[in-house]
Formats: sequence, C-alpha cells, structure tokens
Amino acid sequence: MHQISHQVSRRALFGACGAAAVAALAGCGDDDDPDKGQDYTGHRDGAMDGYGAGQQFTATQPLTFSIMMLSNAGYPYKADWLFFKELTKRTNVTLQATVVPGSDYNQKRSVVVAAGDAPMIIPKTYHPDEEAYIAGGAILPISDHLDLLPNFRDQVARWNLQSDLDGFRQEDGKFYLLPGLHEDVWADYSLAVRTDVLQQLNLQVPKTWEDLRTVLRAMKAAHPDVYPLSDRWSTPANPGGNNLLSIVGTAYGVQAGWTYQHARWDETAKAFGYTGASPQYKQMVEYLNSLVTEKLVDPESFTQSDDIAKQKFANGRSFVISCNAQTLVNELRPSIAKIPGATVLKIPTPTGPMGDTKAGTRLEGGVMISAKARDSKNFVALMQFMDWLYYSPQGKLFAKWGSRAPRTPATSTTARSSSPPTSTGAG
Repeated sequence: MHQISHQVSRRALFGACGAAAVAALAGCGDDDDPDKGQDYTGHRDGAMDGYGAGQQFTATQPLTFSIMMLSNAGYPYKADWLFFKELTKRTNVTLQATVVPGSDYNQKRSVVVAAGDAPMIIPKTYHPDEEAYIAGGAILPISDHLDLLPNFRDQVARWNLQSDLDGFRQEDGKFYLLPGLHEDVWADYSLAVRTDVLQQLNLQVPKTWEDLRTVLRAMKAAHPDVYPLSDRWSTPANPGGNNLLSIVGTAYGVQAGWTYQHARWDETAKAFGYTGASPQYKQMVEYLNSLVTEKLVDPESFTQSDDIAKQKFANGRSFVISCNAQTLVNELRPSIAKIPGATVLKIPTPTGPMGDTKAGTRLEGGVMISAKARDSKNFVALMQFMDWLYYSPQGKLFAKWGSRAPRTPATSTTARSSSPPTSTGAG
C-alpha cells in the first residue's frame, strides 16, 4: 500500500465553502435533531421499547417488509438462502423481495418509484440518484427520523461524519438517502492487470501512470493486434470511461468520470472554478488522449458495453481493465480461467502529479425508504430493523458472514465501516 501523504475528501470540499455556507449547513442540521422527535403514535406496532445502539433488534411480533432486491449475475438471488432464514430468526422480520436483474436495476427502480409502487426498502442507490424522486414526494426524508436510528447516529458522531453527510442535503435542508458509512476514505476502484503477461515481458506492477504507459507500450509491442487496455463501465447511453477518468483525475487533483463535479474550490484564489476548464483537468485529458493516440487504450472503452469489455479481457484481446474487489473475484478471475497460466491482480491505484493521494468520500451508496412506509403501523420497527442490520456491529457482522457471525461481537464498538450488504444494500 502507498504511504498516504495527501488526502482529498468531500469534507475538505465542503469545508472550503466559507463561513456563510457552513452557517447554512449548520442551520439545516436543526431539522434532524434527534431530541426534537416526531409523533409516531399508531406507527409503533412490532417496535422495541427502549431500543438503543449496540442492542439486538427483535420485533415484538412477526413482521414482513418489502424490499427491492438486486440479482447479481455472478450470484443470482435465491429465496432459500440461509441468510434470510437466520435473519428472520434473529429479528422476527421476513423480507418480501421484488427481484430485479442487475442489468435492469436502475431502470426498474426508476419506473416503480415514479409510479408510487416501490417496496418499502429501496437499496443500491448512489447519490445523487435519489434527487430524481424528491420533488414527487416518492421517498422519505430520512433526516427527519434519525431519532429512530441510534447506531447510525453513533457512528456519525464517533467518526466525525456530519460534514460528509451534509453533502447529501437538498435545498430543503434534508437528506433522503441513508448511506453506507466508512471511518476513512475507501478507494476500492482501480485497474486489474494480467500479471502473467507482466512476467512474460519482465515487467513490474506499475506504481505511477507513467509506469503504466511503459507497461502498455511493452504489451503493445509484444501483441500489436491488441489494445492493451480496453475498459468497462461505459455504455452508449452513458458513455465516458467513468472509472478510468475518475482514478486518473485523482492523480491530477481533479474530480472526473463518475466523481465529476462541475465546480471545484481553488484554495489560492479563494473561489470556485469550473472543473473542466482547470489546468489539471486539461492535463488529465491530455494524458488519456496520448494513450489513445498511441493505441494503448481502446477508443471503444468510452462507449462499449460492459459485456463486450469483459469478453475482450476474457479472450486475451486486452490485458488491463477497470475493476473493484468484487468484480476481480467474481468476474475477472473466473473469466480468464480457460487461458493457460493466466493470472490477474487488482493493482494499487497508480499515482501522478499529486503524489500519493487518497481521494473520495467516506459515504457510500445506500438505501432509500418509500414515503408510503411512513404511513405503516410498523414504521418505527422498520427503522429499528434498518438501523440494526446496516449500522449495528452485530448486524454488520451478520450481513458479511451470515449465520456463522456471533450474535454479540467482542469488537462491537470498533467496526470501521457500515456498508449495506451486497444483496440488500449498496454493494
């Protein structure tokens, strides 16, 4: 791992907005003061009295909550997973799933939420996707109900995440997405490289983006008919090479790709500037353009479907592709198994002019709650269940390890992240 010498985070961005903005954000926080509370009379059926942080949630009567469930192609949804049986045993809650293939998830979510037919729990939502549903009143302003989420509040306080959370607030001062939480910036996205090809060419794992250029040139020289890097996560409808732009942008000190923000704070000028017009953004684009010009990066990387990009990697028509830990294990390694001796490694994100950096947010994609859930007689129990599963030490261990997880973890107060589990949350 690189030694971290410089850190860029969403907190720094919001901290730079000036005293007026800070005061405005502080005022927004009044709406979710847990001491204010709301009237939940008639909505407490099945809820626990005195539920608090670190406490096992068990509904006082059998409950069923509807949830939108993504079915990942790598591990398709199965209703008889032991996870669900054990979840009911521990919490007295059964999840009624609306199962959607991962390839159709975003579109299906948009349709059912806009139509008012969404399940109570709507996972795998990445900010700012929730903004599309706010005006129509389809999703709950979750910040109005933090008094029901003691584990969530505890982690926000202990990890000093309030300023990060303020970045999710809308014009009304509320936030509508219940995000995954991390104690530190979590950078999971990088590049996967065929390490057997590196060994054949006597190359080292690249540590900088210029090192990567050297590696790609050697691969191209040895395999002239191949684009060494053919990338994924772009589609004709949403082009852009989003991950590649994002991680190269970090090396140049700008937000690009799927982390792009139009305005960036210039500490020297004490003013906001347009990101796309900055010298750093221009340098980043020039670097990527040089790779495309040298035919080291497949120009189709910015438009091709995910399936085509993965097929090229699986068939040895490329040697480098974007990845995260999950896609490395579940997709890339199995896909090259038919190539004799083929091996692949997720490399540390290469560095650039900014040196060793760690950029990003300590918040992750998370869960929306249907506005209709507020009318349920089980609303308080629903919030307690969500708080336990996604934010309590016990719930996080269970979501990660299933029925083998202990009911009372010995290190319950030191968990470093709180991320909704893959099947039911943000992964």
